[in-house]
Amino acid sequence: MITAHDDAAGITARLPEVVLQYNSRRKARQDGGAVFDERVLEMLHESVIALSDQGRVLLTTIERDGECMGVGLSVAAGKVATGWIAGFDETWSRFAPGICTLFAGIEFAASRGYAEYDLGIGGQAHKYGIADREVTLELVELERRGLWPLQSPFQLVPLRWRPALIAGVDRCLTQARTLRKRTESGSPG
Repeated sequence: MITAHDDAAGITARLPEVVLQYNSRRKARQDGGAVFDERVLEMLHESVIALSDQGRVLLTTIERDGECMGVGLSVAAGKVATGWIAGFDETWSRFAPGICTLFAGIEFAASRGYAEYDLGIGGQAHKYGIADREVTLELVELERRGLWPLQSPFQLVPLRWRPALIAGVDRCLTQARTLRKRTESGSPG
């Protein structure tokens, strides 16, 4: 049975399966993408709680007798929904559960008023068969000179832990600067 969820309870209950299915497909594709672990699961959980009440997270699944065959998690903003995380159980691949959850996700997003569905990055053949256009993406990163950027690892830290982590990093930097000044001035530590 294909199911669709846009409520936090329905989605969060299935997030472990989303992570499992995504990791399974990642391993089968051998594309070297990020492995979803407990930190990613916690980030997804927090995101779903924060955004689902706004109708910005949609999940479609194919389930049979408590077994999940395929998942498709979409996020949305404005009038556009985007396929974000997808996966399926290889055991059921002959029934194309990935394609089925994709089409169910598109239909579900349309029923919720989204005028456009972005298939996400990647040039997979199945996307070219249903897309009406291709958009070229360009990535630009801006960084302040002389500062080490806190990127991906910091972004995976749960939001509730960030203030304490930032305070700890600030303390360490202050101590390091004090020690460096003492060393430069020749003062004993």
